[in-house]
Amino acid sequence: MLPGGLDATYRQALATPHTPYLRADLWRNRALIESDLPMLSGSVAANLASGVTRTTRDLTFPGELYPVLADGRLNPYSDYLKIYRGVTYGDGRTDYWQVFRGRIEDVELSEDGRCRADCSDRAAEVADAKFTVPTSSQVANNLLKEWGRLIVDGLPDAAFGQSDTYHDLMPQLTWQHERAEALDEIATTVGSFWYALADGSFVLRRVPWSFAADPIVTLADGTNGITVIPPNDRATGGELVQSAPRRNRTEVFNQVTVTAERFDGSDPIYVTVSDNNPASPTYINGPFGVRNRLVQLRTPQSLATATEAARIYLQRALARQETWRVTMAPDAALEFGDVCLIKAQGRQQPQVVQSFELPLTVEGLMSIQFRSQVVGLVQES
Repeated sequence: MLPGGLDATYRQALATPHTPYLRADLWRNRALIESDLPMLSGSVAANLASGVTRTTRDLTFPGELYPVLADGRLNPYSDYLKIYRGVTYGDGRTDYWQVFRGRIEDVELSEDGRCRADCSDRAAEVADAKFTVPTSSQVANNLLKEWGRLIVDGLPDAAFGQSDTYHDLMPQLTWQHERAEALDEIATTVGSFWYALADGSFVLRRVPWSFAADPIVTLADGTNGITVIPPNDRATGGELVQSAPRRNRTEVFNQVTVTAERFDGSDPIYVTVSDNNPASPTYINGPFGVRNRLVQLRTPQSLATATEAARIYLQRALARQETWRVTMAPDAALEFGDVCLIKAQGRQQPQVVQSFELPLTVEGLMSIQFRSQVVGLVQES
């Protein structure tokens, strides 16, 4: 949850009819060009499992904002947007959060006179800054430091948020062309995601559904709209507009094999981890059967590192055992990894935020996709 998102006044406002606060600011060369652009429609789509975690969808403005000249407003060659959402209280006070920071990738003037703009977060800029020559790692550099170095080398003005702590060291590696793939491998090796936060700063954080955490809010179904309350609040009731749990086996694997080449010429590392919990619905010796996923990495140079990478990768796969999608009043303070206690359809279950779509209009609801927490279910085979 973003700072201030659990404030009682704000949470109460979400539970009752309220006036949304919306603002889009246009920036160029780190300078504000125009504030409070009139947004006609659109949303921010955010998915932790995607390389570019945040993009805009169907973001439209009045047609006069279309950049007739190459250096006009909303041009894709230099401009980027900072977008905010929150609530306006009856006394005129506001609580709001930045929900997007990203470049304009494409802009179009439609026949109905609207200007449509597609935007992507700063991870897209890192992906665009590919290696122009084969690039080697700095051996024995701290993994987090090496991750940051690769980002800054491609994006000199990159800013960084609060990442997790890592003690792993980098082996000797050489990357050919794709900077984003190098960053992906570093992250996967330590069971993490790298991504840009809503304010554009980069973080490297462990997979949020692979460790225990208590719910920070309760989402409950009912008949009169939505209420979001702290889990220890004694208030009863509270409503999700819609909720839908789902189970499938398409992307669920109960066994993962990681292989890594060693740079000293010795035999490659092979390690397999499995769901060895007899109480688990995906128990390796149970009716689920065996579904193995092969993951090829170069960063692990020890059996222990490769085992940890396999274990976390398996937890990611098992977290798809049950997923919930809910629809609720837009909550601009919600973030990836937030644990919510869902009380719906006669059930009660903690779930972790994986993705969401946040509307950028006065009307409209927020949709959220959750994953199960999976802690302590896997062992080395």
